[in-house]
Amino acid sequence: MLCDYGCGEEALYEMTSGKFCCSDFYTKCPTNREKNSKGSKGRIFTDEHRKKLSDVKKGKTGYWKSKKNPDQSERMNGKNNPMYGKILTGENNPNWKGGIAHDSYCPVWLDKEYKETIKERDGYQCLNPDCGKNSDRLFLHHIDYNKKNCHPFNLITVCASCNSKANFNRDWHTAWYQAIILNRYRRN
Repeated sequence: MLCDYGCGEEALYEMTSGKFCCSDFYTKCPTNREKNSKGSKGRIFTDEHRKKLSDVKKGKTGYWKSKKNPDQSERMNGKNNPMYGKILTGENNPNWKGGIAHDSYCPVWLDKEYKETIKERDGYQCLNPDCGKNSDRLFLHHIDYNKKNCHPFNLITVCASCNSKANFNRDWHTAWYQAIILNRYRRN
C-alpha cells in the first residue's frame, strides 16, 4: 500500500483520519513537507473560499476541538469561555495581595521636588545593572515595598520595565536593590 499523501513511498502508519502515510505523522511526509513549506504563497483563492476564511476568522463558522475533549465542538470564546463573566478584581484576581494597593503613600511622596532629588542623586538613570534599556521613563521604586517608607535609602530610580519586573519575586528584588543602594551610597 502506498502513502495516501502522494509521495509514492510505502505506507507504514495509519493516521487518525483513516489515511495511510509513510511517516509516523503526516507532516513528516516529504510531499506534505514540501507543500507546507510553500504555504499560500502564489495561491489564488476563489471568492467563495475567501468568504469561508473570513467567516471562520470572525467566529461565524468552524469549530474548536480540544485534544483532551475531542467531542467538544463549541468555540472557547465569549459566553462559552469558562472565565466569561467572572469578575477578576479584588480578592477574585489571582494577583491579589491583600489590599496593599490601597495603602496611602507617605506625605513627602506628593512633593515633586523630593522625588526629583532622588532621581538626580541616581543620575537620572535606571540603577538596575541588568536593565535591558527597554524604557526611557523613570520611576521611583520602594525597595521594601512599603509605600509609607519614603526614606531616601528605601527609594531607587528604575525604568518602567525594571519597575514592573520588580512586582514578581519581591524578596529577591528587595535584597538586590538594597545591595545596589548600599554599594552606591553607604560606603565609608
